[in-house]
Amino acid sequence: MFFDFKGYGIKNITPENELTLEPFGTRIFSIYNKEIDYDIGVHQFKQWLSLNKIIYIVG
Repeated sequence: MFFDFKGYGIKNITPENELTLEPFGTRIFSIYNKEIDYDIGVHQFKQWLSLNKIIYIVG
């Protein structure tokens, strides 16, 4: 999963040597599952956003 920190005006919080691909952004995490579906991807992305205090999940 790649995130465009610059596009959202957020300071890049990943390690300096992390893979960055223009125009997609910087890799924030990888999913190692051949049968991933939309819900799994959304769940992991929400977790990453919450852990990095970009969003707060209530409830």
